[in-house]
Amino acid sequence: MTNRPVSDAGRRNKKESGHEIYYENADVCCKLLKVAPVRYAYTALGLQAWFSGLRNSEGFTRRYVPEIEKISDHETKINPILSWTEEEIWKYIKNNKIPAHPWYNKKFSDGRKIRSLGCEPCTVPIFDHESERDGRWRKTLKKGGECGSHTRSASERI
Repeated sequence: MTNRPVSDAGRRNKKESGHEIYYENADVCCKLLKVAPVRYAYTALGLQAWFSGLRNSEGFTRRYVPEIEKISDHETKINPILSWTEEEIWKYIKNNKIPAHPWYNKKFSDGRKIRSLGCEPCTVPIFDHESERDGRWRKTLKKGGECGSHTRSASERI
């Protein structure tokens, strides 16, 4: 797992506005720091298909996503764990000794925990009774929503 520094675009925005872009406009933040780099990599590598970790149980925007999405003539997205539950994910990780991101093991005194991992500013711990993605974009209008990586083809993003 890799923690990458903020992109030049993100640094420029913070320098120009004096604020973290996440708090100003979460959609623009996602475009600059997540969607654009994915688009660049997809194009630069000449990919025709990519795998995602989407799951139907993660929210209404993912409920009816097919296992294989033919996005365009040049792009196919494969969602191999679409029907897995959160519990099945953790069982697979444990049984196959796959290292989990350290944030998932972080202990909070009030019982909250990280259940859906995104960028640092848009990921906060939640209680067990909350929906899995309620900890994403918590203090924005995007709460529990999508960054844009899974809502349009890689060639159309931004």
